[in-house]
Amino acid sequence: MDIVMKHVSFLLIFLMFGFGIYAQEQTQRLDAHKIKWVKIKSKSKITVVGYDKDEIQIKIDAYNLPPEKAKGLKQYGYKQANTDVGFYMTKDGETMYLESIRNVGKGEATIFVPKNMSLVIDELGMYDISVENVEGEIEVSSSLAGAVSIHGVSGPLTINTSTGDVTVDFKSLKQSTPLSISSLAGEVEVKLPVKTKADVKVTSSMGELYTNFDLEVENEKDVKVGMAGIALKGKINKGGVLINLHSGTGNIYLRKK
Repeated sequence: MDIVMKHVSFLLIFLMFGFGIYAQEQTQRLDAHKIKWVKIKSKSKITVVGYDKDEIQIKIDAYNLPPEKAKGLKQYGYKQANTDVGFYMTKDGETMYLESIRNVGKGEATIFVPKNMSLVIDELGMYDISVENVEGEIEVSSSLAGAVSIHGVSGPLTINTSTGDVTVDFKSLKQSTPLSISSLAGEVEVKLPVKTKADVKVTSSMGELYTNFDLEVENEKDVKVGMAGIALKGKINKGGVLINLHSGTGNIYLRKK
């Protein structure tokens, strides 16, 4: 029995650390000339930060290296990184595409973009997404359990998560395009400047709405509150751009700031 346990222990250690050969922190600079959109597919935790430079920087804390025996070979069935930070990068007109390949899964990526850039982020794993100080349009989706945290933005904004919570902290709210923030099973929390003008549509199948805004409800008869969750349409400060807030089973929090 002791021998069996030793073999099991050895196997577990191998599985945990056998692929633990990592490249340490590295930075890649990419030319952002004429680029207006950055579209990212990620299999790792990712943070995107808007800043005042005209280039895109990718920083990786660590990522899995291929086995030594694979030197000179290509991993079948997966794209190969063409950067030094484990990302596959292509350009098409005004759009840059960034895709983290399979062996980036244990690393955390921070991507700095010109703050007027627009973003599309698709999280393919179970990792969190964070976006800070980006002034362009933002679309985020998380297909598994990752949470989404957005700070210092103005919209337009579209967010969809499966089970992850969503937090959005607006510095202001553009009135040009409706916004949609939705989670299938996570909670949704939105912070708006106190003088924000907006129309709000709130739906949740099993959750509740908590707010410190004075919502002007369009028609009290259309408000549904009870065991089946909540559904309402209302206005903040006489109304403005439409904000759709939805959670399948979680609560929705709408706060002044």
